[in-house]
Amino acid sequence: MPPALAADHPARPAPPRPATAGFSIIELLVVVGLIAVVTGIAVLMMPGTVRSSKADSALTVLTGTLRKARDRAVSERRDMEVRFVGTNEIDIYRWEVPSGTTLVSRTVLEDGARFLLYSALPDTPDGFGKTSSVCFGSATALVFRSEGTFTDNNANLDPISGTVFIGMDDDTVSGRAATIFGPTALVRGYRWDGRQWSE
Repeated sequence: MPPALAADHPARPAPPRPATAGFSIIELLVVVGLIAVVTGIAVLMMPGTVRSSKADSALTVLTGTLRKARDRAVSERRDMEVRFVGTNEIDIYRWEVPSGTTLVSRTVLEDGARFLLYSALPDTPDGFGKTSSVCFGSATALVFRSEGTFTDNNANLDPISGTVFIGMDDDTVSGRAATIFGPTALVRGYRWDGRQWSE
């Protein structure tokens, strides 16, 4: 083409190439495979996580009930007796003056949690014993005193320490425990993590 004609007709730009959109079939299969693996792991772990969460909630209810009874005994200047009824009920009675008792609180452990001692588990770090699920020796009454102690109802009002063990069916990982230290009425909660007790 002569030079004059080339100047009159500039070269046309190349047509745009179509953009590549989407994913290849291999990329999609990899993503679907990863989603399936993560979902499978979550499904397998879900029952244990739910059960552990329910056991933690039951321990929170148990320790909260005991601490509330201790606090009421001190603030109201009235002794509060704790009664463990059946397999999952905690009743708190206020000792009235000059005599008699009044039910001030009734708490029921829910979601299948109950007073339960797993023979395979060791005692808690506090070491108050584990002869039964509600273990306070031979105490005839368990009482938070108005001066801030936890005692038996014997003539000497001796401070008594002990443990309440709870769990759900045969699953030891749901094992939980609440301890009460008699001289100060301190309430502690413990959970079994599969290897040891931890607060």
